[in-house]
This record gives sequence, structure tokens and C-alpha cells, in this order.
Amino acid sequence: MKRIGEALSAIIGEEDEKRLSSLALLAARRANLEEMRSILHRIVGVAAPLQGAGISAGNDLVDALASHVPWRAAPYGPLGRAQFAFSETFDPGDRHETALRLK
Repeated sequence: MKRIGEALSAIIGEEDEKRLSSLALLAARRANLEEMRSILHRIVGVAAPLQGAGISAGNDLVDALASHVPWRAAPYGPLGRAQFAFSETFDPGDRHETALRLK
């Protein structure tokens, strides 16, 4: 986190340690979410062929990650591929109830 903060400081010229710490935390979070999104795209690419080949473990993946819902106006993004987003529920009073959800 310190190295990320130092890199951000060099880029934006910010010196406030508290603010840099917050920015570094957000940058690290974004990097982790981007890696998760990349993994989900790879899973979506192989889930349907697994299911088609009769590998039953692929069924749960397809059901969980199926992006096509018949009533949706645009089930795919502008590039014709599934779009993933994340939402977070966070209660500062009870940090154990924090949840990250795939949308």
C-alpha cells in the first residue's frame, strides 16, 4: 500500500498521507476487482462448452453466470459480451456483514 501511495503521490503531486492512503486503498481494490472480472470472463467463455460436452460441473457455472435473461432489452454490452459489475454492502458498525456481490 505504501508503494502504491508513493506512486500516486508522484503522479498527482499529493502529499497528504491520509488522503494518499485512501487513494491507495481504492486503487488496490480496483485492481482486485479487475482481476475478478477477467477471471469471470474466462469462466463464461468455457462454461457453455463444458455444459455442451456433458460435463455436469459446467451446469452450475452456466446457471450462476448466465448473462442472457429473456426479458432484458440488452443482455450484452456494446461489444457483444457479458458485462460484469460489483456492488458492495458495508456497515461500518458491523464490518463482518460486508458483502461483495456480482451483478
